[in-house]
Amino acid sequence: MIGTWRLLQMTDRFHTTYTNADPCFADDTFQFANENATISQGNCIEFPDKAKIITFYWKFLSDDVVDMGGDTVSIVRADDTSLVFKRDDPKYLYYHWYRTK
Repeated sequence: MIGTWRLLQMTDRFHTTYTNADPCFADDTFQFANENATISQGNCIEFPDKAKIITFYWKFLSDDVVDMGGDTVSIVRADDTSLVFKRDDPKYLYYHWYRTK
């Protein structure tokens, strides 16, 4: 998971899917380092009520469950090019990211 990821798509609790065809989602990044992760909304802010950049501590709780700063997610797929996880909080159900570097 270490590296930089770009948002490919996310699906919310209403089963609406948002994709990187929307420029405000296309510039979102998720960067993982050894103990910290940073999510950035990029230059186009789709959620003005949220911080543009959020940094938090992350760790594996099991082989497929990750604590992302108090937000628990289940890993659906993780390989060299794709990271897909499901949040336990139903606000957004699935996030699909692709590796950029």
